[in-house]
This record gives sequence, structure tokens and C-alpha cells, in this order.
Amino acid sequence: MRKLATIRRIAEIRPIENADAIEHVRVDGWWVVGKKGEFQVNDLAVYIEIDAWCPHELAPFLSKGKEPREYNGVKGERLKTVKLRGAVSQGLLLPIPTELNDPTQFTEGLDITELLGIQKWEPPIPAQLRGKIVGNFPSWLRKTDEDRIQNCFKDVSPRLNESWVIEEKVDGSSMTVGYRKGDFILDKDGQPIPEEFVVCSRNLSLKLEDEGNTFVRIAKESGIQDAMKAYGRNLGISGELIGEGIQGNKYDIKGHRWLVFNIFDVDTG
Repeated sequence: MRKLATIRRIAEIRPIENADAIEHVRVDGWWVVGKKGEFQVNDLAVYIEIDAWCPHELAPFLSKGKEPREYNGVKGERLKTVKLRGAVSQGLLLPIPTELNDPTQFTEGLDITELLGIQKWEPPIPAQLRGKIVGNFPSWLRKTDEDRIQNCFKDVSPRLNESWVIEEKVDGSSMTVGYRKGDFILDKDGQPIPEEFVVCSRNLSLKLEDEGNTFVRIAKESGIQDAMKAYGRNLGISGELIGEGIQGNKYDIKGHRWLVFNIFDVDTG
């Protein structure tokens, strides 16, 4: 699961031109605008990523004096990329909460997402993607939760003299298909199931009979079910569904496309 709030070490601080009260602060590969003098290099702090939903009591200033919004029953605000005095700020830096002031309770990299009540903000699902639901995302598959490059800074930066291929993970709606042979699957009565094929959105498994649903239709049009069955291995294939009606169709394409970025071996993990 993505770590939206973690304990990080301040790596670098730079001044912001024509700004007396704020400065540019870096943790790993992220740059955040913070109060001048609030942090020093090597200090530990709470870093909260963009697309986190922050409860109002944690950072009331995010509502800018207005009534906070509400998401999944929690009043607060979504963290977005912003520019302040020309400096890009991605996320939020806060001092260590008082309940974590005992040094034995935290270390650099500690995930405190749940402790702070932070959720991952997800855009509303368009009507054509909602579909008829079988159940929750299958436990035998792996959800898409890709690490952002900024969180890989310590792994990547020592190797920048090597050759790299840069590819874009497009911004659409998460779609996963999964196939597993029936040799180890039993139904509720203990009888073996011949095989299982699923089509999933980010959090749910969808009914394959619902051909009006875009996830299901694209999966069937692709022929992926027959291909996975012929291949004969227990796999999950994840990608991003893009096109008309999804995230504003920022790629301006006709129809829909499913672009794969992960293949998961169910048996080996």
C-alpha cells in the first residue's frame, strides 16, 4: 500500500527569490514550500504526499479559512501540486506530532498514514466505469500502487551515470485482469472450480456479463482472457484505461485504450 505520510529527513533547503517568509525544502526527490526557519537540514519531519486527503484538524490552514470539504466522511482537503512565488510545492511538511516525540517511537521512513487518519484521494468514477460489482478486489491479485520516482531518489541518484529509458505511466483509471487455473480453487461447497478470470477496477471485481461497462468491454475486445488461458499461468495484468470520459481524456483519443505497465505472477508473488 502506498505510504502517503512518512517520517522523512530534510535533505536540502534553498531560498526562494523575493520571498521572506517561505523557503524551498527537499525530502528525497520531493520539493516542498515551507515556513522559513521551521526545519533544518537533517531534521526529521512528517512528509505528506500529493493526492493525500488530510483531515482538517491535522492541517486546518489548507482550507484557507473556508468550510473544509468532505471525502469518505472526513472533513479536510486534498493535497495538490501548487506554485508559491514561482516555486513548485508537492506535498506538505509538518513537525513531528507530539504523540511521536519519543524517539523510540519513530524512525526515518516510518509509515504514519493510518495514525494521522490520511486517505488516498481518488477521483469520482464515471458512470460508464462503475459497472455491476461481484465483490472486492480479489485477494490473490495485487492492487496497483506504483512508487513515485521522487520516493526512489536514494536508489536512483547513485546510478544517474548509467543509461536509462524514461517512459510515462499515463493518467487514467486503474484496470487489472487476472487468470488462475482451477487446480487449487474450491467453491463454497468445497468443489473445484475449473478456472477463474476477473476484470477489476482499482478496488472492485466486476461482473463479466455487464458488457455495457467499459472495463469489461475492453477486456473482452482485447482477447486477453483467451490469451491468458492459452498461456496457462496464474497471472494478473495491470494497466491504465484511458480515453473518452476518463480523467477528462487528456490524451485526446477516440474510444478507449488499455495500456499495460505490470504483470504479476500469482504463484511466486
